[in-house]
Amino acid sequence: MSISEREQSLEIEESADCQTQKVHFDPFYFSRGALREIIRYQIFSDQPKEFVIIGKGSTSFIPPNSLRDARRYYAGERREFLDLLAEEMINAERVILQIS
Repeated sequence: MSISEREQSLEIEESADCQTQKVHFDPFYFSRGALREIIRYQIFSDQPKEFVIIGKGSTSFIPPNSLRDARRYYAGERREFLDLLAEEMINAERVILQIS
């Protein structure tokens, strides 16, 4: 897979004032570990963002409150949460990280 193929898997939507609104990505180009790190970063972010996971015939919304709640999980519970979301993303067609 070349660099240009990886770059094509990301799409950034911007507002009229050039602020990033959404980041769309194809989970096919990311490893399970990379997806877990993206989720983990949002869990511990000061302002977690919503994930929209678009699969074949279904759409899941992971609101910021769910990510904030994961901060309080014990290590094993958090690992299960990360694995569950990463697995759902791997099986999805698209994932959207909604910035605003």
